[in-house]
Amino acid sequence: MISYAQNFEDVILNRAFGGRSKGFYIDVGAWDPVVDSVTKYFYDLGWSGINVEPAADAFRALQAERSRDLNLRVALGDRKETRDFYDVANSGLSTFRRDLLSDLPKFGFDHVVRSVDVTTLEEVCLTHVDGPIDFMKIDVEGWEEAVIRGGDWQKFRPAVLVIEAVLAYPGAFCSPNNSSFADSEKPAVAQSSFVDSLSKKGYDLCYFDGLNEFYVSREAQDLRDLISVPPNVFDGFVPFRQIELEQKLSQAQETVDNLKCRLGIEEADSTSKG
Repeated sequence: MISYAQNFEDVILNRAFGGRSKGFYIDVGAWDPVVDSVTKYFYDLGWSGINVEPAADAFRALQAERSRDLNLRVALGDRKETRDFYDVANSGLSTFRRDLLSDLPKFGFDHVVRSVDVTTLEEVCLTHVDGPIDFMKIDVEGWEEAVIRGGDWQKFRPAVLVIEAVLAYPGAFCSPNNSSFADSEKPAVAQSSFVDSLSKKGYDLCYFDGLNEFYVSREAQDLRDLISVPPNVFDGFVPFRQIELEQKLSQAQETVDNLKCRLGIEEADSTSKG
């Protein structure tokens, strides 16, 4: 398989769902339809779902690339309201939390403030979900707990939850050669995780990958052993970024070969004229 997700989350999920050609997901904080996407691999298999993304550029990209999905340009929280949203271009760092903006300039990021509509996970599910939810990913830069509070966890029960559990880290969207990336502190766990609140809702933590916490509903405990193992050689996956680099290398080699061919012809012409 090709893994598009930032931390190979799709590899673990694919192991759990056995390469099924049909399924349903909800991606809260979907960001890009390809880069670092937890759902891209499943979409290509034939799955569909709901992408929730308030950031303007990211939403337009989802609309263009994910015609089979329902794309919602809203944010989720624990109540309906309108809030200021800090939209950070060219990254997955957009957030409601002003306190997470202070490190952005040293990594070369800026933001604009947009007023966005906020609804609840319960409302989205009531309006748009009419069957089982195989997995849900929540990655909303420090706003995860509010999203969880806004769900109806008795009526709508994804089998697997993947929830980002570290503080926002701008360095993750920079080149490793960037000095700010190398010198800055790495992210820490954002809070005491979501174990207590989700345990009360019938979900058990079964894996932490350094970035996300993976939860399995108690009625889907047969997935627990499949989820709790890190991505490994037996999963047979190739990172999308590796494929991109190989394609660029191939294109560069083709360019070099063409230049060599042209130079060879020019040298031959020059010799014949001499």
